[in-house]
Amino acid sequence: MIIIGSKFVAFEAFYKIKDFEDVKDTPSNATVIFDFSTDKHTLCDELRKNGVLFATIVSKEEDILYANALGSSYIVCDKELSVIAQKWADEYLFDAKILLFSGSVDDRDDLLFCATNSIDGILFSEGVKDGSY
Repeated sequence: MIIIGSKFVAFEAFYKIKDFEDVKDTPSNATVIFDFSTDKHTLCDELRKNGVLFATIVSKEEDILYANALGSSYIVCDKELSVIAQKWADEYLFDAKILLFSGSVDDRDDLLFCATNSIDGILFSEGVKDGSY
């Protein structure tokens, strides 16, 4: 299981961006993360063309499918969507890994939810850096 943002496990943080210009304010080889919508398809294309790994935060079922198709390395969602996303990821052999977002640092219940439901991993809030580093 992938665990990002835990005080118990070393991790590389994700860097929150809004547009491609924000990438310049992140470390080289960083994974960036942003709120996904289908109008972000050009951002996905730019990131992919420039070899930038990215994670997408999705809030709708159809966005799971689009985020994977557009090259997201990680698809981040809430509990309800994570179960659906993981089922589809397993069924259709997604390249993206599914991460449950947990706003509580090292939340035992969220961690066990991931394990019980075979979710690829968890992203605790401490694993996301906002703005310039």
